Amino acid sequence: MNVRQLGYRFEKQWQETLNREFEWVYKLPDARAMKGFNMPYAPKVVCDFIAVDRTGLTHYFECKQTAKTALDFKAIKEHQLRDLCFLQRNGVPAYFIINFNNRKRGKERRNVLYKVKALQLLRAQILYSKTRVSIPINWFEQNCEKYKWIKKGEEYGWYRNSIS
Repeated sequence: MNVRQLGYRFEKQWQETLNREFEWVYKLPDARAMKGFNMPYAPKVVCDFIAVDRTGLTHYFECKQTAKTALDFKAIKEHQLRDLCFLQRNGVPAYFIINFNNRKRGKERRNVLYKVKALQLLRAQILYSKTRVSIPINWFEQNCEKYKWIKKGEEYGWYRNSIS
């Protein structure tokens, strides 16, 4: 399975999580998918998912996946960080969903997900940009809501760390 297929699978898994937690979920088409419609250019998409909760509040989610122990700054597209931070500054929940998945088996296996607010990610990027080109996984462990890949009944899914 190539990296693109793994990213697609991760997004489908996150969509199932959103479907469990929200009343309405919409997956925005990827820019790559739009190129297949013979458009002169692919528009920049702000995020992967829009979801509406039970109170009617809209949430925005952008998914990122890495096999490394840090999230490279170059994985965070400038327009996505800018636009999601704009939304959050205006009272709209906007998140990056970061999946650290090294695709190994056994004890070396790492497959964990963190939900981080857009402005929080921006602050981390500013903090680490002085000395690094990435945000280390331990920053996410200390500062973000954690989800684990857990089997419940016959199904696997992403569940908040507090849920077992």
